[in-house]
Amino acid sequence: MLGNIMHKAPELLKTTACQDGSMFKCSDAYVCKFLYANLHWVPRTSTRAAQKVPENAGDLIFELFIRLALLFRDAGIRHPSLYINFDQTQVIVANPST
Repeated sequence: MLGNIMHKAPELLKTTACQDGSMFKCSDAYVCKFLYANLHWVPRTSTRAAQKVPENAGDLIFELFIRLALLFRDAGIRHPSLYINFDQTQVIVANPST
């Protein structure tokens, strides 16, 4: 938001208020209020990884590796970056025409 203001209307950041002489400040609170009032967006916290590691974590990682290797081989995926994980749901996006 501050980048847009600096690009499109930099004079807003340089002018002072009429009454108390304070300058405009693009604070986190202002941005949150602006986004809610104009777009009805509410800031959310990001997801965090689980705290506990399972006892068989090594086995689970190896099984995942095997499943991914078979998926890449069977689906004809030639580059591992074509495997996409959406929001920790293990949804695989692939080209439907193949």
